Amino acid sequence: MKTSESITKIAEALTKAQAAMKPALKDSRNPHFNSKYADLTSVWDAIRTPLTDNGLSVLQLVGTNEVEKTTLTTRLLHVSGEWIESTWAIPIGKQDPQGLGSALSYARRYALAATVGVVQDDDDANAAMPAAKPTQTFQPKHFSLADAIDEIQSSTTLEELQSKFTRLYGEAKASKASVESLTVAKDEMKENLGTAPARKYELKTLAKPVVKTEIEGEWK
Repeated sequence: MKTSESITKIAEALTKAQAAMKPALKDSRNPHFNSKYADLTSVWDAIRTPLTDNGLSVLQLVGTNEVEKTTLTTRLLHVSGEWIESTWAIPIGKQDPQGLGSALSYARRYALAATVGVVQDDDDANAAMPAAKPTQTFQPKHFSLADAIDEIQSSTTLEELQSKFTRLYGEAKASKASVESLTVAKDEMKENLGTAPARKYELKTLAKPVVKTEIEGEWK
């Protein structure tokens, strides 16, 4: 903060102005937080008359600092020539005219309210800040019992049936009815695959053909 050599008169005038100030009205809505806040116009409406009645005025200038950051200097002036000022480096989220405009509006409102001491509610500062990346939430895969049973019934080997059932069981376990229906379909298909002709082969001997059935291990 910087001041003129003397601030005696401006301090007295500001004291009287603050005594006459009322809180800035919350007449704007922030759609991101569904809340109301006092915008720049409301802040000015709350302070204009008390300031002018006591010989005070405000000057806000945009500039850059030594590291080429955009700055806002707010100076409170008194008719006596005394002054008080402060400079704020403005964080700009989006490097485009819209982002700069939002950041300046945010900075002007806060700097103005802080300089003269008017009360205001929270604002839409998120419009001037970098947008947060949306949080990715897990979207459960839609489970179709009919599709799952069709997949079970398309199995050609017991190994394939077991693999499909294990995976589909995990997807269906949220529904007891789906698990039961899926288990019934698996058991029927397991029985069909276990007795299908494709699972049999003949061992021929001199006496007579012998039919041997391959035995698969039990699984659930």
